[in-house]
Amino acid sequence: MKPYRCEKYNNDDINYTEKIKKSYIDVSDSIKDKFDRYTENLMDDNIINKKELIKAIESFEINNVNSNLFLFEDWCIFTHIVENNNKSTCNIL
Repeated sequence: MKPYRCEKYNNDDINYTEKIKKSYIDVSDSIKDKFDRYTENLMDDNIINKKELIKAIESFEINNVNSNLFLFEDWCIFTHIVENNNKSTCNIL
């Protein structure tokens, strides 16, 4: 199984996937390319589990701590939506 996937999904995951995919569209192509490579195209999956996506984002951000990732407003907005207004790494919001 690819990283950041789970074996069982539920209806919440289906609704969640629709919401976050709409937000991901607005993320810059350069960040999407890096994140997609890092997660083996997690965002292309039909259903995405929230906990696994949050793990992927946290790991991705740790591995890219020295990049300008946190300066991109579109990434910050996306992570804020993913985390459902919980802890945000975004200083813009």
